[in-house]
Amino acid sequence: METTGTIKAVFDTHKVSDRFQKREIVLTIEEDPKYPQHVSFVLTQDKCELVNSKMIGSKVKVSFNLRGREWNGIDGVKYFNTLEIWKLDKI
Repeated sequence: METTGTIKAVFDTHKVSDRFQKREIVLTIEEDPKYPQHVSFVLTQDKCELVNSKMIGSKVKVSFNLRGREWNGIDGVKYFNTLEIWKLDKI
């Protein structure tokens, strides 16, 4: 999947374990300028280096995978979604 938007926020890389790291960014997507959407995306592993804080305000095109998972907890089953970027290009 692909979308374009403006980088609104870039968060620090979070080292989850010795083998896994992730980084979150927020894009403002303005398909309808009257109602802009602020959408959170995740970069993982070596992809964390695709973006830096200096890119805030930059227009970009991202290619991403839609991921979903099920979690069984005390309160029952819950479902979570992740938008994982695998390519990011400045426009």
